[in-house]
Amino acid sequence: MKQSKRCLVLTATVIALCAGTSFAAPEAVTLKVAHFLPPGSTFHQKNLIPWCDKIGKESGGRLKCQLYFHAVGRFTCSTFRPGP
Repeated sequence: MKQSKRCLVLTATVIALCAGTSFAAPEAVTLKVAHFLPPGSTFHQKNLIPWCDKIGKESGGRLKCQLYFHAVGRFTCSTFRPGP
């Protein structure tokens, strides 16, 4: 009887510890937004910066936004041209 009670208490403790870690607050998620325009462009200044600020405020800091301007990678206009 004592052994089954001890096993029950041990199981309840393990479950309580595991449940406590599963409800931890999630880390902040960073959204990476890239565009090819300069940082002084109207689109960057009037749309993207206010949008990033808004999602940060509305999410309570859980969402963050990282802007990449002049982002030119391996995907260029020539990448999207239709083939022969």
